[in-house]
Amino acid sequence: MGEIFPLVGILPAFDLFFVLSSILVFLYCVIRKLPLTLPTIFLSIVTIIWMNRNGAVSFYSDSKAIDKVKVLSLNVGQFGKDASDLNAVINMIDFRQPEIIALQEFGFYHKWPDTESMAKDFKEEIGFAYYHFHPHKDNIFGTAIFSKYPIIKSEMIFNETSQTNEGWKHRIVSNTDTIEIINMHLESFNLNNQNRLSLNEVLLKQERQIHSLLKAHNPNFKTVVCGDFNMVAGSKVYNTVHKKFDDAILEAGLAWLPTLKTYPIRIDHVFHNQLTTIIDARMDWKTPSDHAAILFRVN
Repeated sequence: MGEIFPLVGILPAFDLFFVLSSILVFLYCVIRKLPLTLPTIFLSIVTIIWMNRNGAVSFYSDSKAIDKVKVLSLNVGQFGKDASDLNAVINMIDFRQPEIIALQEFGFYHKWPDTESMAKDFKEEIGFAYYHFHPHKDNIFGTAIFSKYPIIKSEMIFNETSQTNEGWKHRIVSNTDTIEIINMHLESFNLNNQNRLSLNEVLLKQERQIHSLLKAHNPNFKTVVCGDFNMVAGSKVYNTVHKKFDDAILEAGLAWLPTLKTYPIRIDHVFHNQLTTIIDARMDWKTPSDHAAILFRVN
């Protein structure tokens, strides 16, 4: 029974079943010649979700957005251990023109153990002046941030000996403001890994990591929390963060859209505190990763 109770923490992931069931209900009503109003509504939602999986979507923009700091957050998936994926990410950055980039699962096997040169070379390839990448000494991968504005302080939130789990807080001074960007990658369920942790162990680790985040947050600064949380909206971990921060994806009307390409669920999030406004949020599924990129502007 110990493995059943934690399932409550990930129940929102079963939105997939809602999607499939809405299609089945619609087909059933067609066959049985029943009223189609409600099934049509459900099917319309499904259609919107899947039509927008392969492009960028924005439901909220601002004519003054050009004056705000543009941020891109993406789990690059270790660049698929392929130089072509690495180049594709660089091309996407060149096309999207963000000013701050928060990456998760950043790193490349062939650079081990010289992780510093990987980040330095990447910085030069994308033409950014500032960066931070300091994974645990036993790790190849971690979170990385690149900025066109000075990063005046970086503070570790958690940094574990797993390959990707990490959280860092970065204070960045733009032309008009000071922003704290918290880049996160929470413990993964590693469904394809035979040595994965139990469900209960994963949830407990995620809770500890989130409490470290809440402890590190300085409410006196504009703050954005972004990254791969490996947890869907409505889960216990998500709700713990949402009590303290606002969900920018929800505010933008993008909450129904997935960020994971293999399953129609949203596990990548962008949060902000009360001092911060996020506008022009959008998602871009044209990435070489199994995650969608999230782009937004910080006011």
